[in-house]
Amino acid sequence: MFIFTLLAPTTSPSQLLAFVSSNTLILMWTAPASEHINGVIHHYEAVLTEMDSSRSPTGVKYSLNASSTIASFLNLHPYYYYQCSVAAYTVALGPTSESILARLEEDGKHKANHCHWGLFTAMPVLYSSYRVSNKCYRHGFVS
Repeated sequence: MFIFTLLAPTTSPSQLLAFVSSNTLILMWTAPASEHINGVIHHYEAVLTEMDSSRSPTGVKYSLNASSTIASFLNLHPYYYYQCSVAAYTVALGPTSESILARLEEDGKHKANHCHWGLFTAMPVLYSSYRVSNKCYRHGFVS
Protein backbone atom coordinates (compact mmCIF):
# COMPACT_ATOMS: atom_id res chain seq x y z
CA MET A 1 0.00 0.00 0.00
CA PHE A 2 1.31 3.42 -0.98
CA ILE A 3 0.15 6.71 0.46
CA PHE A 4 0.78 9.86 -1.53
CA THR A 5 0.60 13.26 0.09
CA LEU A 6 -0.18 16.09 -2.27
CA LEU A 7 1.75 19.21 -1.39
CA ALA A 8 2.48 22.63 -2.78
CA PRO A 9 6.03 23.32 -3.98
CA THR A 10 8.43 23.91 -1.09
CA THR A 11 10.61 26.46 -2.88
CA SER A 12 9.81 29.41 -5.08
CA PRO A 13 10.76 30.08 -8.69
CA SER A 14 14.12 31.84 -8.95
CA GLN A 15 16.17 34.14 -11.19
CA LEU A 16 13.24 36.46 -11.87
CA LEU A 17 13.93 38.87 -14.75
CA ALA A 18 11.79 41.75 -16.02
CA PHE A 19 12.07 43.25 -19.50
CA VAL A 20 10.29 46.59 -19.91
CA SER A 21 9.23 49.14 -22.52
CA SER A 22 6.90 52.13 -22.13
CA ASN A 23 3.75 50.01 -21.65
CA THR A 24 4.85 46.35 -21.53
CA LEU A 25 6.51 44.25 -18.85
CA ILE A 26 7.70 40.71 -19.61
CA LEU A 27 8.69 38.45 -16.72
CA MET A 28 10.91 35.38 -17.07
CA TRP A 29 12.01 33.01 -14.31
CA THR A 30 13.46 29.59 -13.55
CA ALA A 31 11.21 26.80 -12.25
CA PRO A 32 11.78 25.44 -8.74
CA ALA A 33 14.20 22.53 -8.54
CA SER A 34 12.46 19.24 -9.42
CA GLU A 35 13.03 17.75 -5.96
CA HIS A 36 11.03 20.65 -4.44
CA ILE A 37 8.05 20.74 -6.83
CA ASN A 38 6.01 17.97 -5.08
CA GLY A 39 4.04 16.90 -8.12
CA VAL A 40 3.30 18.56 -11.44
CA ILE A 41 3.29 22.33 -11.81
CA HIS A 42 -0.10 23.22 -13.29
CA HIS A 43 0.65 26.92 -13.67
CA TYR A 44 2.57 29.87 -12.28
CA GLU A 45 0.98 32.94 -10.74
CA ALA A 46 2.80 36.15 -11.70
CA VAL A 47 1.82 39.26 -9.73
CA LEU A 48 2.59 42.94 -10.33
CA THR A 49 1.90 45.57 -7.69
CA GLU A 50 1.63 49.01 -9.30
CA MET A 51 3.34 52.13 -7.92
CA ASP A 52 3.26 55.59 -9.47
CA SER A 53 6.36 57.48 -10.60
CA SER A 54 7.06 58.58 -7.00
CA ARG A 55 6.92 54.91 -5.84
CA SER A 56 3.63 55.38 -3.98
CA PRO A 57 1.34 52.32 -4.17
CA THR A 58 -1.71 52.90 -6.36
CA GLY A 59 -3.66 49.99 -4.86
CA VAL A 60 -3.73 48.19 -8.23
CA LYS A 61 -2.49 44.60 -8.57
CA TYR A 62 -2.22 42.59 -11.76
CA SER A 63 -2.25 38.79 -11.59
CA LEU A 64 -1.68 36.38 -14.45
CA ASN A 65 -1.64 32.57 -14.58
CA ALA A 66 1.11 31.38 -16.92
CA SER A 67 1.61 27.83 -18.20
CA SER A 68 5.34 28.38 -18.81
CA THR A 69 8.16 30.39 -17.23
CA ILE A 70 7.32 33.62 -19.05
CA ALA A 71 4.47 36.11 -18.61
CA SER A 72 3.64 39.30 -20.53
CA PHE A 73 1.72 42.23 -19.09
CA LEU A 74 0.50 44.72 -21.69
CA ASN A 75 -1.07 48.21 -21.61
CA LEU A 76 0.59 49.25 -18.36
CA HIS A 77 1.25 52.84 -17.26
CA PRO A 78 4.39 54.47 -18.70
CA TYR A 79 7.01 55.52 -16.13
CA TYR A 80 5.28 53.62 -13.30
CA TYR A 81 7.07 51.18 -11.01
CA TYR A 82 5.93 47.57 -10.66
CA GLN A 83 6.90 45.20 -7.87
CA CYS A 84 7.06 41.75 -9.51
CA SER A 85 6.90 38.24 -8.03
CA VAL A 86 5.91 34.72 -9.09
CA ALA A 87 4.86 31.45 -7.43
CA ALA A 88 4.33 27.90 -8.73
CA TYR A 89 1.03 26.00 -8.32
CA THR A 90 0.69 22.21 -8.04
CA VAL A 91 -2.26 21.37 -5.75
CA ALA A 92 -1.77 24.68 -3.96
CA LEU A 93 0.29 27.82 -4.41
CA GLY A 94 3.90 27.51 -3.26
CA PRO A 95 6.11 30.24 -1.79
CA THR A 96 6.48 33.52 -3.66
CA SER A 97 9.78 34.39 -5.30
CA GLU A 98 11.97 37.23 -4.17
CA SER A 99 10.34 40.32 -5.64
CA ILE A 100 12.04 42.76 -7.99
CA LEU A 101 11.15 46.37 -8.74
CA ALA A 102 10.94 47.40 -12.39
CA ARG A 103 10.16 50.82 -13.89
CA LEU A 104 8.57 51.25 -17.28
CA GLU A 105 9.98 53.76 -19.72
CA GLU A 106 8.40 57.12 -20.50
CA ASP A 107 5.72 57.11 -23.20
CA GLY A 108 6.57 58.93 -26.41
CA LYS A 109 10.18 59.39 -25.36
CA HIS A 110 11.47 57.66 -28.48
CA LYS A 111 10.65 57.84 -32.14
CA ALA A 112 8.59 55.05 -33.66
CA ASN A 113 11.64 53.42 -35.25
CA HIS A 114 13.56 53.25 -31.95
CA CYS A 115 13.27 50.60 -29.26
CA HIS A 116 14.23 50.96 -25.63
CA TRP A 117 14.06 47.88 -23.43
CA GLY A 118 15.32 47.60 -19.88
CA LEU A 119 16.37 44.49 -17.99
CA PHE A 120 15.79 44.18 -14.24
CA THR A 121 16.91 41.23 -12.13
CA ALA A 122 17.17 40.36 -8.45
CA MET A 123 20.69 38.93 -8.61
CA PRO A 124 22.76 41.00 -8.91
CA VAL A 125 20.88 44.27 -9.24
CA LEU A 126 21.20 45.19 -12.88
CA TYR A 127 19.66 47.65 -15.27
CA SER A 128 20.66 47.54 -18.87
CA SER A 129 19.01 49.16 -21.84
CA TYR A 130 19.94 50.29 -25.28
CA ARG A 131 18.53 52.08 -28.30
CA VAL A 132 19.28 51.29 -31.90
CA SER A 133 17.85 53.31 -34.76
CA ASN A 134 15.71 51.34 -37.25
CA LYS A 135 16.27 48.05 -35.38
CA CYS A 136 14.83 46.55 -32.24
CA TYR A 137 17.02 44.24 -30.17
CA ARG A 138 14.97 42.63 -27.43
CA HIS A 139 17.26 39.84 -26.37
CA GLY A 140 20.67 39.33 -24.96
CA PHE A 141 21.78 38.98 -21.39
CA VAL A 142 24.37 40.80 -19.37
CA SER A 143 26.43 38.55 -17.13
